[in-house]
Amino acid sequence: LQKRACTHFLKLIDAALADLSQPVATIDLVDDAEKRQLDHLSKGTPLPITETVLQRFEAQVERSPDAIALTCNETTLTYLQLNNKANQLAHLLISQGVTTETPVALFLHRSLNMLVAIWGVLKAGGTYVPIDPTYPVSRVSFILQDTTAKWVITQSTLSNSPEVSHSDTTVIAIDQLDLTSYSIQWAEGQDVRGRQLAFPLFSPLSFDLTVTSLYLPLISGGQAVIYPEDEAAIDLSLQRIFQENAVDVITLTPSHLALVRGMPMPSRLKVLVLGGEDLKASLAKEVTQGTSIELYNEYGPTEATVGCMIHRFDPNIDSGPNSPNEPISVPIGRPAAGVDIHLLDEHFNRVPLGDVGEIF
Repeated sequence: LQKRACTHFLKLIDAALADLSQPVATIDLVDDAEKRQLDHLSKGTPLPITETVLQRFEAQVERSPDAIALTCNETTLTYLQLNNKANQLAHLLISQGVTTETPVALFLHRSLNMLVAIWGVLKAGGTYVPIDPTYPVSRVSFILQDTTAKWVITQSTLSNSPEVSHSDTTVIAIDQLDLTSYSIQWAEGQDVRGRQLAFPLFSPLSFDLTVTSLYLPLISGGQAVIYPEDEAAIDLSLQRIFQENAVDVITLTPSHLALVRGMPMPSRLKVLVLGGEDLKASLAKEVTQGTSIELYNEYGPTEATVGCMIHRFDPNIDSGPNSPNEPISVPIGRPAAGVDIHLLDEHFNRVPLGDVGEIF
């Protein structure tokens, strides 16, 4: 640190002598050697992106058409069935005027049809607008007006709701459409989860963290296990996930995780991905102790991405002193694959190593 401080001071003097009129705040203190070090720290593993998420999903359909893509209670859809239903919905939307980037609102509870609606809108070229059915009428009306969504895909139990029943919107109850790729109904108690990596879908569609559970399994040959909302005042889907032992990867917030601390970790569970809030090392250590679960802390600004930085929790390094009230936070890590991250000051200069800056 002292050596870098001397280097920064000499850089400041050289710049001032070269141009006495320039503001001190605009002088770049980082020399070439430190820039090379910062370049190494700021770049994730190269990950060339040549396909859209839709193209990757359709490629997965070709690879594993008969594999189970979605499970909801005892009902499943294979990749081919999901793709066929989404294609039929896309043709309907296109025939009604949906085209590139047309906003289409989704006013649905978590279900197989919610996933059909998402892929159907994307296949039609549109943009889906997630609206939580628990939102107040005023909030739903604002979203519809602000996004100029003229189509609302919903379900029959919600189709007459005042939130979406406007004269200038076309309301489509997806469960009343004749999407003829029938789902498979399994006997109660029969294991339909298979050997694919399974991800639970238990959070609201409007929550950015849900994106991971929506797309990651379906572009990689995995399975999304849908947990519908409970009718009770408090949704207990998260507790069901930990009790049923049916998934391999769970993405959730530290607040979610705190709700199930003390519960036995499911034997099938392999990975926990935490994000959205500050993760304390004490919580991470408590839930992984005595297990082989890998825990990752993820960070990403909601306005730009779900996650762009990631850190694998190591209890031997990240936990700090062994104290029951340990306040130490788990690091948010390094850039994820395919991501470059830079720390800049208010004048968009790189900040030196160890200094404070804004993430870009």
